[in-house]
Amino acid sequence: MKKSLITTLLLVSIFVSLSAQQSTSTIIGSWKLIKSEALDKIKNSSTYASMPERDRKAFEAQADLLMQVSRYEFMPDNKLVYMDVEQSFLEVSLPVERKAIWELKNDIITIVETDRPFQRQMKIVTLTDSTLVVNLITNGVASADKVYFESIN
Repeated sequence: MKKSLITTLLLVSIFVSLSAQQSTSTIIGSWKLIKSEALDKIKNSSTYASMPERDRKAFEAQADLLMQVSRYEFMPDNKLVYMDVEQSFLEVSLPVERKAIWELKNDIITIVETDRPFQRQMKIVTLTDSTLVVNLITNGVASADKVYFESIN
């Protein structure tokens, strides 16, 4: 009985360890944003429909720029370079390259920028060689909305 329990625990721990190693090696590479459920919800909301046309166009421009430039390049040495969108002091949205380090524990990716004091987290929902689907984590709570990336290696 004790031997079978120990054997089972050993097998489970080996499987968890191999799964974590597989996830780490699978995430290495470049990923392009292809869909955001949160953006889709906003665009389909009554609030969005009732916004002045000028505001809707500004939102669309920001969302389009985000979809065009958002890329994450996860490197084997836990370095990360990603493209983000930031509003300039002139109220214009511009693409910005960010540098960070990343860590993967279980299914949580933690990203800590190296050029400014900023951290973000994502919970992996799906990770294959070609697809990365995450829920963004804000204040320790994972969003229900998924964010979809495709591999561009």
